[in-house]
Amino acid sequence: MTARERMTPAVSAAVVWHLVGGLLLAAAVLGVLPRTLRAGGGGERISASLAGGAALTGLALVGVAAAGASVGRAPGLLALHVLCGLGAVLAPAALLARRAGLGTAAPALLLLAPSAGLGTLAYQPASYYQTLTATTPAQASNPLFPAGTRIQPSPDWKAAPRPADCARGGCHPAAHQEWLGSAHARTEENPVYGAARARAEKELGRTGVRWCAGCHSPLGGAGGIPASRGIDCLACHAMARVPDTTGNGRAAYAAPAVYPFVHGQDTTRKWLHGFLLRVRPAPHRATLRGPGTDRLCAPCHRLSVGIAQNHYRHVRYDDTWTDWQQGPHSGETVHATGRAPAARGCADCHMPAKRGGRRSHALRRGAPDAPSPPVTVEVFALRRPALPGTPQERMDAPLAARTALLRPGETAFVDVVVTNQGIGHGFPAGVPDLRSAWLEFTATDFAGRVLLRSGGARQPEDGHRWGLTAIDREGRRIESGQFHRMIGRAVDRAIQPGESDVVRYRLAVPAVPGGALVLTARLRSRRLPVDLERLAPGRAGVRVVAEHSAVLPVAGSARGGLPGSQPAVRDDPSSQPRFLAYGIALFGQRDLYRARRAFLHARNLTPTDPEPLILLGRTHLEEGVLLSARSRLLEALRLRPDSARARAWLGRVHRRMGQYDEALRLLAPLARSHPLDKAVWFDIGRSHFQSGRYEEAGEAFRRMLAVDPDDPSGHFGLMQCYLSLRRVSAARTEEMIYRALRDQSPPARLLDRYLAEHPDDAREARPIHEHPLRRQESRGPGTLLPPAGPSRKSLRSAGP
Repeated sequence: MTARERMTPAVSAAVVWHLVGGLLLAAAVLGVLPRTLRAGGGGERISASLAGGAALTGLALVGVAAAGASVGRAPGLLALHVLCGLGAVLAPAALLARRAGLGTAAPALLLLAPSAGLGTLAYQPASYYQTLTATTPAQASNPLFPAGTRIQPSPDWKAAPRPADCARGGCHPAAHQEWLGSAHARTEENPVYGAARARAEKELGRTGVRWCAGCHSPLGGAGGIPASRGIDCLACHAMARVPDTTGNGRAAYAAPAVYPFVHGQDTTRKWLHGFLLRVRPAPHRATLRGPGTDRLCAPCHRLSVGIAQNHYRHVRYDDTWTDWQQGPHSGETVHATGRAPAARGCADCHMPAKRGGRRSHALRRGAPDAPSPPVTVEVFALRRPALPGTPQERMDAPLAARTALLRPGETAFVDVVVTNQGIGHGFPAGVPDLRSAWLEFTATDFAGRVLLRSGGARQPEDGHRWGLTAIDREGRRIESGQFHRMIGRAVDRAIQPGESDVVRYRLAVPAVPGGALVLTARLRSRRLPVDLERLAPGRAGVRVVAEHSAVLPVAGSARGGLPGSQPAVRDDPSSQPRFLAYGIALFGQRDLYRARRAFLHARNLTPTDPEPLILLGRTHLEEGVLLSARSRLLEALRLRPDSARARAWLGRVHRRMGQYDEALRLLAPLARSHPLDKAVWFDIGRSHFQSGRYEEAGEAFRRMLAVDPDDPSGHFGLMQCYLSLRRVSAARTEEMIYRALRDQSPPARLLDRYLAEHPDDAREARPIHEHPLRRQESRGPGTLLPPAGPSRKSLRSAGP
């Protein structure tokens, strides 16, 4: 601990002497102050005024502490007291120096502001390799292994405050009350966690389940600190630092400062302890500050299975924190696909600031001003085969603004776009074997009778799904809560922040009474699997996240017309974000031809917006057409010369073209403005390496791995640098790490067998696939739409 963080008996005695001496001095100063102000000179009056100000503010601060409030709650009064005290001391010295002819230079006052940075991250290969490959506490050099928690030994842990201590009057009663109703307060008693822990304990043993406790109760369950249980005050505020962002509870904890009379049982000692805590809160604050950045969330919201759990290899299974860090909401990367109005940290959404600047501890499920719904659905496009003599398929989009006529018996394709526009991390989020989401798609007539369906509420397996399906060493799907057996993913699909996904349906148009089909897409999610719903009935069940409908007239009725014809519709620039979302979804599935068409259309709608040009440049880059990619990105920079995203992707294009110096010219400023963008460091490292500057390349790759030590491409690049520099031992270490990280897929023989036995999962594992619509035998009134059926106008105007 530093001197600022200590509260020893000697320091406590000095604090008491400061108080007693200050009170005596205040009485003396205030006694002679009126006479000095009347008869003294200019210098004496200034000095006396400052001394009087220090005395009055000191008395006020003592009153604040005695009344039961911390002096930290009166920062303005405390700052005025310090400034007046310094002035009262320095003013007479300056006066004497001037009278002695020593000059009139004013003493310099250096105000050292605390750093507002995110802290220093460094890649430590030996420590990382030890963490990655350890199977015992001795190998990990951590008695709490397999938990990543590291606790600094100290007798002061016995006096650490409990949550009830923090709730005392004058301290943090409001924050404590909010925390009591949050999910953090129930992490250890959560029945779903209890069931998963019991399953894991049967296979991993009592020592092995420290891996679970490292996040659910890092100090109590894993560390044995009696004052802590679950994710309480100490679990966050006693976290001294986050060594790296590998997760699994990897954080270092230090005991908070202990004040005299902490164990006092009588009223006087308890009052003295509270008074000292309030009158000098600096040690309490310094040791319970926490890391103070969004790195605080990385230990428990970035999870992986290691050799100690699955007896196979390292496999990442939950990366909510990285979704945020590499997404548009963090403001830390220029390579994110989507756009966010402003940078947001984890606390900005889940612990928003309240009046007075204090953050809420209730753990909201989203930002106070997030769009509603944060995930949107739109029945966006209808695609049909090209007409004879035309090269391109016909597409009507967006369907909310067009009239696409169908003919009974024809086959068309419907594209539904699902966009994560307001969540700062991926959707669905959380422990992936518990969360799931799917799209229910129906075609009904105007009376509400369901004609075709995919992904019903009771049959989600035949719909388009998001979530994780993992397999174990025998090639079987892991059950809920048994992810410690996971050796790889069979299906892993999520919608990253700012990005979209497109779901494709093959529509065989039926004969429809009334002459129109109502196509409805409904995004459903389940927070818990069916087999665990009984453990948490209040959180169970299926909910509708978002929905959207479109009406398509069918030819041969009073409302119909010629098949495939449509009235002329003027393109509206306001639909540009929807075409961008559609193109981003196609790009994510590597359907680059259709993605390029969508981005071109968006560019034509808004010629002055550089975003479609940047996305076009990225598409050409993915296709390998480097000259076209450079042309598009240069055009984007002409529209917005300060676009960091355009410069970043242009730098990558120049690197791919072999123009390494030009690439470094573009990327070097981005490394200074966005030092936590690992993609920038990767491009810098590759540019230096290809130019033969191996030391500079190695430093860039080390910067990249400081941001994300789990990125195999950084280890491969660093291995190549060490080999070129003839540092064989270091290269061997990086090679072993790379081999441990490079491929997290299960063995091909297990995966192929599993997918052959589960055709629904095999379809979902393909990036581009179509969902057939099942005919419904029952033609009675459906329950998805009102029996009378909404009007075409109301459905057509429904936004995404």
